[in-house]
Amino acid sequence: MKPFFLILLAGSAAFGAVEGTVQNQTSGKPQSAAVVTLIELGAGMNNIGSVKSDAQGRFHFDADLKPGTPYLIQALHEGVTYNRMLPPGTTPAGLSVEVYDAAVKVPEAKVSQDMILLEPSGKELAVNETVILTNTGKTTLQSPDGSLKIQVPAGSTPVRMRVTGPQGMPITREPEKGSEPNTWVVKYPVKPGETRVDFSYSVPAGDNPEFKGRILHGGGPVRFVAPQGVKLESPALTDLGPEPRTKASVYELQGTQFAIKVSGSGQLRGSSEGGDQGRGEPAQEDNTPGVDMVKPRIYQRLPWVLSLGFAMLAVGFAALYTKGSRA
Repeated sequence: MKPFFLILLAGSAAFGAVEGTVQNQTSGKPQSAAVVTLIELGAGMNNIGSVKSDAQGRFHFDADLKPGTPYLIQALHEGVTYNRMLPPGTTPAGLSVEVYDAAVKVPEAKVSQDMILLEPSGKELAVNETVILTNTGKTTLQSPDGSLKIQVPAGSTPVRMRVTGPQGMPITREPEKGSEPNTWVVKYPVKPGETRVDFSYSVPAGDNPEFKGRILHGGGPVRFVAPQGVKLESPALTDLGPEPRTKASVYELQGTQFAIKVSGSGQLRGSSEGGDQGRGEPAQEDNTPGVDMVKPRIYQRLPWVLSLGFAMLAVGFAALYTKGSRA
């Protein structure tokens, strides 16, 4: 009977508790008083409970994890939530959840790339903009004024936004209207690592479509992409040539303002596959970001977007090399 009880106790220790430590990567020390929440992921998000980390940063949940079910641990520190995924089969003991201190100004957090895809079709111009913010420091940017601001043409449809943080989980967030006309502000923390913000909206095209605006953030580069069959013309654009795989044309913006004449029509290949799964998505009602299990439309074309991103960098380097050789 004795071995049976030992096995039972061992199983209880392994599956009857979820425990670990919150580690502050800014200070390099365990973080006390962080609010840690355990969430079961399935058909929805089942909040199992919340605890505070102790003086040594430790947390503990008396909970049996269901076999084959993924879980999520969220740690809230200085108003920012940090996630740790627990895939099925994860040992629920000795876990580590990383957090960072937050500040309203973080020089290491800046835009590293901005890609704007223009897809004219009939009387409408669909716009998909992807902004990559890179934070190379050890402090999270959390500014009350917002971490990013964009401007859209007058008459645009409401801007839809998706954010993918360093943990790689896309969530739906609503951008806020800025103080200036036709501007939108993203109030989302920029954690150390890479944060991707995807915007989508449409603009009435008319007979002679022209896409006007200005870039409100620093950093870059800013590049426009036109599908095969679409041409962009503007003194502010430098033609970097076609991307070999999709045949899309890539242009780089010089300066911050633009007025682009758009001719032709077309879509990036793969953009309409699978329909628009972004509709009918449940809104996140709480104050902490949740996991959105529904992929936005831009994720259906992710291989093409990533291909374009790398190709755009390659085309840009080639253009710089050619320019340097002629100098």
